Amino acid sequence: WLGVGLVLALAWPRLVVHPDTPAAKTTSPVVINEFQAIAAGDGSFLDEDGEPADWIELVNQSDAPVDLTDWSLTDDPTRPTQWIFDDTVLEPGAHLLILATGKDRTRIEIDDETGEPGYLHTNFRLAGEGGFLALYPPTARRYLDSTTLDYPRQIPGMSYGRSATPTRRDDGYGYFAEPTPGMPNATAVYAGMTEAVAFGRPHGLYDAPFMLSLTTATPDAEIRYTLDGSTPTAEHGEIYDDPLTIDGTTIVRAAAIRDGYLTGPIGTQSYLFVEEVLRQPADPPGFPPTWGTHRIDFGGHTAGEPVAADYAMDSRIIDDPEYGPMARAGLAELPTLSLVTDVGHLDIYADPQARGPEAERPVSVEFIDPSGTEPGFQVDAGLRIQGGAGRWEFMPKHSFRLFFTGDYGPTKLAYPFLPESPVMEFDTLVLRAGVDRSFAGHPPAPDDPADNPVDHRETVYARDEWVRASQIAASGTGSHGRFVHLYLNGLYWGLYNVVERPDASFMAGYFGGDKEEYGSTNHGGPVSGPQERFEVLLRLAQEGGLADPAKYATMLEFIDPTHFSDYLLVNWYAGNYDWPENNWYANVHYPAGPNYFFVWDAEATWD
Repeated sequence: WLGVGLVLALAWPRLVVHPDTPAAKTTSPVVINEFQAIAAGDGSFLDEDGEPADWIELVNQSDAPVDLTDWSLTDDPTRPTQWIFDDTVLEPGAHLLILATGKDRTRIEIDDETGEPGYLHTNFRLAGEGGFLALYPPTARRYLDSTTLDYPRQIPGMSYGRSATPTRRDDGYGYFAEPTPGMPNATAVYAGMTEAVAFGRPHGLYDAPFMLSLTTATPDAEIRYTLDGSTPTAEHGEIYDDPLTIDGTTIVRAAAIRDGYLTGPIGTQSYLFVEEVLRQPADPPGFPPTWGTHRIDFGGHTAGEPVAADYAMDSRIIDDPEYGPMARAGLAELPTLSLVTDVGHLDIYADPQARGPEAERPVSVEFIDPSGTEPGFQVDAGLRIQGGAGRWEFMPKHSFRLFFTGDYGPTKLAYPFLPESPVMEFDTLVLRAGVDRSFAGHPPAPDDPADNPVDHRETVYARDEWVRASQIAASGTGSHGRFVHLYLNGLYWGLYNVVERPDASFMAGYFGGDKEEYGSTNHGGPVSGPQERFEVLLRLAQEGGLADPAKYATMLEFIDPTHFSDYLLVNWYAGNYDWPENNWYANVHYPAGPNYFFVWDAEATWD
């Protein structure tokens, strides 16, 4: 066995000796020097497997070698021995990188082909939204000689660690604009992060004016706020001096600003006044009068013609003596989802067919329960237009998809958003507009109105939700959903169905394991992960696998026949005529799991 100490000494940048490492305020010879908690999210650091990885850098600040055997790293204050070092010797002044991937590798392996050493890997990952990280020695002075960090939210592209000139904070830690894994740290560009702004009133539905106070726990910080959905910064927004008068629908975004500190989380609270919502104008300030241009000739419109924006409430309903009061009551009978962003970010509505990360925009997401039964939340996320046919301009009400990633805030939405689902954390949620069967629906085709009429008697939002709920009732597993009222920057956008996307993350939540262990595909093609087991199933079916007993026996290795039968029966019973060539998801757990099929987009039913 080649001594790990010798391997480490030769393995730059896994370990490098730098005698000029700054001293830390601890009696421990080895300390946590620097780490990056969002490298796995932005792909800035790859491990020996070519996969994105977060990393932790240790440094031996003493003048003697340190045997790290039985030392431990942890991200859980209740589990000090969560991940324990094997035979590892750290030379004086040496830097050691450990990757926080969850792969749990306690020995450095040498690549047989290249001769290059790999990395040590912890059995946990780092939390980008902030968390706990500690290094403990295996001695009676474990807690006295430890390095423990309750670190703040991390920023994409930055690392966090000991500053070369720790003059601005007692613990000497701060943010680095340029991470330096395996190298001496520079001076931190930011000493810390300001605390979030506290709002004197919770978000919600209101019917009377009130005064709103804003406070922060960060000393010497000023509060800046905006009322137009834009992000407050040191250069943008009003300086808060006195409580604000809130006497109508108002979106307040606020941040604590302090020189030498990163601006902390942007607080966003939506105060919605129902009477004002019912009278929202056709030309709200700051919103564009058009949503791009028509792509095709359809519904009396010509390709290239501007798409007229539609913001006003329908006066035929609001002013109706029967339906008007129902509309007022209805706005408080379902939960509210309020999305807030810079109005310029809503350009995705002008180009609904754009896809991918480049079509994603930052957004604040608030969940408000008017009944007070649920606590609600406010988090930051990414927002895209969602769907296939619903992306066309002739469908005026587009669906959305929310992405919870470290680029914006928490890496998951940790909230029991779907009351009937056992899953409590979500990577993504789909906000379905019900375009085919919404009140907006398809406009009539001028050349053949009978071919595509707008018949509000067919406005039944429950079709898709009912079919997905029926699959759950039949087989025990399926995509859950719930209805909400959706607002964009305080404007009412309509009734939406928020649902789980039945993808690899969904499978991990219901069937266990990590989402990377699943292959997911749908009617449009591969979604993520390996596809071999789905392709084998498809080939067996095409080759007559249902008729040949031997092939059928083989097929049963690639599918759950009961779950699949339930899936078929639900679609048949509902009369889903936009299926099976469209609107389905299939997922499989590798290396040897069966394919599970899930209904999706079942609006073309009940006819």
